[in-house]
Order: sequence, then structure tokens, then C-alpha cells
Amino acid sequence: ESKKPALLRKVEGNEYTFNKNKVYTGELHYRVSTQLTSGFVAVSPMGHFSFNFLPPVPVSPKDSEQVRRPTGKRADEGILLTWQKTNFTESYDVEISLDAAFTAMFYKARTRQNFYVLKQAPEKAFWWRVRSVSGTSMSGFSNPFGVKIQ
Repeated sequence: ESKKPALLRKVEGNEYTFNKNKVYTGELHYRVSTQLTSGFVAVSPMGHFSFNFLPPVPVSPKDSEQVRRPTGKRADEGILLTWQKTNFTESYDVEISLDAAFTAMFYKARTRQNFYVLKQAPEKAFWWRVRSVSGTSMSGFSNPFGVKIQ
């Protein structure tokens, strides 16, 4: 417990708001102290909270969904992948693989939006997943969704 604090702040009132432009991941330990009018310094016991930078939740196409390959005039439209937005996120990494273990990578992309248009889909099937990115912090990847091409 003799470690130097990573952050020491004086606040007015009864709350502290972290910088909204930074993501703190992992477990944080904190202690609150105040000087009473008598001069006595009251110190709280050590508290902690954990913050996990959660991955986005894929929305469409759903897992195991069959998707028709765009043809004719719509052939260049591609397949739209969408996911729920996440807090504190600057961009998203999308990975598309030919296998569920993501050892046969087909395509990788980074986007600022919560969607991606896959212009050239694999022939029969693919799996896709996505993660949130904020600065140098990244969430884990979402659960992979398998898509069958018709």
C-alpha cells in the first residue's frame, strides 16, 4: 500500500468525473479523504471498481443467416455488416474470415461507423467479428457470426 498514486485530485462536491476522451481499462483502486472543520482528516477504506471496454454486439447479418449475393445492377453494392455502437469508441476493427477460428483471414478493415459494406464477399460462407478501438485501447472481439452466401 505504499505505492504512489497514479492520480491525485482535489474536487469540490462529492464526485469525480474521469476524462471522457480516455478509456481506463482494468481495475482501479481509490481512496477518498477530507479535512473536517476540527482539523481531523477522515480517510475512507480502499475501494475499487473495474472497467472493461466491451466489444460491440453484431446485429446484421445474424449468426448462421443466409444472405443472397447481390447480382445484376446491385452486384457492386456488397453485403452490409452492422453492429451496436459502443461508448468511448473512436473506431471499429472488422475482421472477416473463411473459418470460425479466424485462422483463414479474408479481410480486415477499420471504420469510424458502426457498419461496414463488404464489397467482395467470399464464395460460400464467411465469419465476421468486430471490436471497439479508442486510442491505444481495444476491446476484445465480439462473438463471431457465420454467414452463408446464396
